Amino acid sequence: DINYGSTTIGPHRDDLVFFKNDDPIKIFGSQGENKTFLISLKFTEALFIEKAINEKPILLLDDIFSELDLSRVHKVVEQITKMQNQTFITTTDLNKFGLKMDSIEIWTIHNGQVSYEA
Repeated sequence: DINYGSTTIGPHRDDLVFFKNDDPIKIFGSQGENKTFLISLKFTEALFIEKAINEKPILLLDDIFSELDLSRVHKVVEQITKMQNQTFITTTDLNKFGLKMDSIEIWTIHNGQVSYEA
């Protein structure tokens, strides 16, 4: 690994293929379907970890709304709310988020300045 300058084995090197109706979702799914599928994998991973260690993991979701229509955004936010995990979501379009939720904090970074909104 030192000679290669990177890790040569491990789960990050695996190439997993998931299917929808016998077709690889990565190839035949829309961008929204692919994004929704990846988000569902994150939720499944969180549930698996919770059951394994009997603790809710923190969800880190980077730009998850970029390829989703508003209907899917609402469903994802609903699921996040139901799971009750501490969740950090990054987005470049706060308007797409468009929902008011209890106990939400919005931190904005603009020109290197961080501001907080309750």
